[in-house]
Amino acid sequence: MISLPTLLRTPAAGTGNLQYLMREAIRLWTSRVCMIVPGAADADISPWRWTVKAGQLILQTPRFHVLVAQSQRQLPSGQEHNLPRLDEVRNRADRFGIPLTSLRMVVTDRHVGYGGPGDDISHDTRLDGISDALGQAEGVIEAEARIPSGETLQCMFASGIASARGARTQVPLDALLGTTTRLLSDLSSDEAEKITQLLGAQGPPLDQPWSQPSFDDV
Repeated sequence: MISLPTLLRTPAAGTGNLQYLMREAIRLWTSRVCMIVPGAADADISPWRWTVKAGQLILQTPRFHVLVAQSQRQLPSGQEHNLPRLDEVRNRADRFGIPLTSLRMVVTDRHVGYGGPGDDISHDTRLDGISDALGQAEGVIEAEARIPSGETLQCMFASGIASARGARTQVPLDALLGTTTRLLSDLSSDEAEKITQLLGAQGPPLDQPWSQPSFDDV
């Protein structure tokens, strides 16, 4: 009876009811784009909490916020993030089981791209050769990551933005935010656990549907 656009037109702020709503909505609602921005939690709002502010749905954590939007035009101009090295990105993908289908890197003023026909390229031996040849000085500009439902996210490390490939493609919020936070941010073990509690594991559950715990337990 409520949708994400409807929610964003209401003064929901960070109410307790919003936290209960998002337990179910995170698996049912879809969007196209999200963005990680640095920022500490507001003093009057507890961390690891959903809030609505200035027409945006925001997942607030102690170290960063994740903003949800339908297009990049709705996102603010954020500060530039440092580019991770290729081995860092591959380690993050390995850690959370995120299939990477292409990578774009930069060394000084030269760009290098590596991709395949949609399969996971993160363990390709040719990619090892590229990293060795570049002397591990490469910074990863962009990666394309496949989510469990089959769609692809274009993840841009400098801006902290991930968007679904395809002009009209919508993806579930749990996969959109989960993949973005795990790939674009260097999560601590505690942060990774909290993300799993809020959004579910990266892949689809094997035996039974995932159930989100109470925010009181987070």
